[in-house]
Amino acid sequence: PYNGYLEIWLQRVTQPKAVGIKFESSEPICKIVNGEKAQLWENGWIVSETLKQALDVSKIVVATVDDESEVVLPEEVKLFKENAWAY
Repeated sequence: PYNGYLEIWLQRVTQPKAVGIKFESSEPICKIVNGEKAQLWENGWIVSETLKQALDVSKIVVATVDDESEVVLPEEVKLFKENAWAY
């Protein structure tokens, strides 16, 4: 599967506080989760400031990955298996 999808999964399983592994990635979604600035979409062509604010990627993170449980639930694994090949 697409390497970026695997990087998101690796971040999920390694970065909870109880695991304690620092995961760094060039994947934009991983950067956003880590609090870094990253461009997720090409939106330089958008003129509307309201629309630009609506697309602000810093708003998509609603919790820190550090607070996730170190135990990956079967439902999460199932989602990964179902969606991994789509990427």
